[in-house]
Amino acid sequence: MEDELLTWMTGKKIFTASFRDFATLIILDYEEMKTRKSVGDLPPMQEHETYVFYSDGKHHHGASKDIRRYPSLIFSMLRHTIMPKVGNSDAVRIPYYEAIQAIMSRDKLNIVEWMAARMVECRLDRRGALVF
Repeated sequence: MEDELLTWMTGKKIFTASFRDFATLIILDYEEMKTRKSVGDLPPMQEHETYVFYSDGKHHHGASKDIRRYPSLIFSMLRHTIMPKVGNSDAVRIPYYEAIQAIMSRDKLNIVEWMAARMVECRLDRRGALVF
């Protein structure tokens, strides 16, 4: 990722920057950020592990309806800001469960790296939608 150049367009102007320059541009400490956990490296949660996010007796893996208050708030904040989603907004998919668990356990995540990886994916697959 460090050697990858990111290119984006704002209005009619095209910008290109390295990942390090991109992090500096948005006022992040690159060296400190690299010590954080990568969202892509979080182990995927299995269906039987996600019950902790739901009210007692209302575990419906993948559904956002009966999620407890704090996981629901984090999910809502993620999908409306740094991890927007397209399609069914009622479904909780990877990496949301993993990100919610990391945030609730106070792990520091490298969200910028995750966002940059989505940009690279969209550059390689023009059918994908970059929603942030």
